[in-house]
Amino acid sequence: MDDGDLEYMESQSEERITGLSARVQALKNITGKIGDEIRSGNSLLEAMVLENPILTFLTRTRLLERPVLKHRIHLEQNYE
Repeated sequence: MDDGDLEYMESQSEERITGLSARVQALKNITGKIGDEIRSGNSLLEAMVLENPILTFLTRTRLLERPVLKHRIHLEQNYE
């Protein structure tokens, strides 16, 4: 291999590293936005629970975590 081949290979490696760095940054941005969305959803859910005394009671007593009750509440809310 001569110097020209080495320079070509090095430039190819640098291009790939640059491309991978851009992808990593894009993934970081996406995960940051997902985290923001989760926090926003949790805040909204918390506000909804605090506005509804029944949901507040169920949440505090952990009854809301039971799968059957969760499903029932979900169905009831969809038909209100």
